[in-house]
Amino acid sequence: MTSATNGRLRAAVVGAGFVGANHARALSDHPSVDLIAVCGRTTPKTDALALALGATARGSVEELISKDAPDLVCVCTGNDQHLEPTLESLEGGAHVFVEKPMAFRLDQARRMVETADREGRSLGVNFNHRFSEPYRRALEFAAGGGVGAIGYVDIKFAGDLYKELNDPYCMLIETQGHSFDLMRLFGGEIKSLSAHLADPRGLGVYTSAAVAVTFEGGGVGSLLGSWDGSYGNPGAQIFEVAGLRGRVVVEDVVGSVRLYAQPDQLFSQWSPGMFDSDARDFWRTIDSHLRAFVDSILAGQEPPVTGRDGLRALELSYAAIDSFERGLTVGT
Repeated sequence: MTSATNGRLRAAVVGAGFVGANHARALSDHPSVDLIAVCGRTTPKTDALALALGATARGSVEELISKDAPDLVCVCTGNDQHLEPTLESLEGGAHVFVEKPMAFRLDQARRMVETADREGRSLGVNFNHRFSEPYRRALEFAAGGGVGAIGYVDIKFAGDLYKELNDPYCMLIETQGHSFDLMRLFGGEIKSLSAHLADPRGLGVYTSAAVAVTFEGGGVGSLLGSWDGSYGNPGAQIFEVAGLRGRVVVEDVVGSVRLYAQPDQLFSQWSPGMFDSDARDFWRTIDSHLRAFVDSILAGQEPPVTGRDGLRALELSYAAIDSFERGLTVGT
């Protein structure tokens, strides 16, 4: 069920920071969306963003819902503050597109999924890596049989230390949902895993993790996730999937993709050209995902990345935590 009028959606953004500004820009650029409001706690920042995009500034979600009645709300608050604005928006009749992680705790994520189901609203989670051009091409290659039966899936996602260290396991919860989502997307469902974590700085926060996984389809995989690297260095994210027919390697989300046909030694590679600035812009992957989310609402279809996808990624992060704490391989 949609709530669009004349094929258009009235949209709002909750959160006026850097990520919220990217969502607001993407919505304002969409031909089937009217950005009507920006909601934030910091008045000068909220007012400035709303003014720049011709929207109304609101100070609370309650005010936003009661005065503007949006069809779609993007929730871009702090990573551990997604629950309340998501529930308020869903219960107020809006579809919700929430930043990852969808929630910081499993019970919160489950409440969000249950509320969306009860209210008959779409709930999407912004695993935007899927929507880069390299990953699109990799998925097309795999879907066309280029990879074949999966042997292994390997991902390294290692960047800078976050400023806010609000939980001993925040690296797994906040960042590696992307990694688990991509592993599931290419390798299928994960049935068990074993995790090892490290705190090299002695911060009381585990900033590096190595996770070994097995897939229900019989393949294996590994994840190296870290905040002890740098996003400024090439190869901060490297994703590889290999099967009986071929192999795929994606570098740095928007950097490049290499497609191999086995046992041939030849391969094809794609990377953005000199004038493909949008394809080189990581933040434009949000535009691509939001376009797909809006299209799904207008068509009355399931979102490309559902609330259940977001919940499953969080469940896998918590399974890794459980494995580390118990020193065991755990089923997921």
